[in-house]
Amino acid sequence: MKFLLIIFLSLNAFAIGTADIKSYFEKAEYPKICNQKIQDLLKDSQNEEFLNIFGISCLKTNDIDRLALPASKLSKTQSSRENAAYFADILLKKSYCFMLSWMGLI
Repeated sequence: MKFLLIIFLSLNAFAIGTADIKSYFEKAEYPKICNQKIQDLLKDSQNEEFLNIFGISCLKTNDIDRLALPASKLSKTQSSRENAAYFADILLKKSYCFMLSWMGLI
């Protein structure tokens, strides 16, 4: 029984919540937001505020590959759609640059 209690407490110690995401964003700790754990947390989320925070944090840390999630899920409000278009535009430009460099044109 003690073993299960220790496992449960240790898992909760490493859990991250929405309050943590907001505090990291307010403190400009963008690498703590733009990571695989947060991306997995937001994958099933419909909270556009946190999807925007995630996308902006990934832009600040130059982790452009993670912008696909917010670009595909932001659609409810006008500002969310604008951010989704912005994220998608950046992803497209990165793929163009990659393709041109692969072809030896740049």
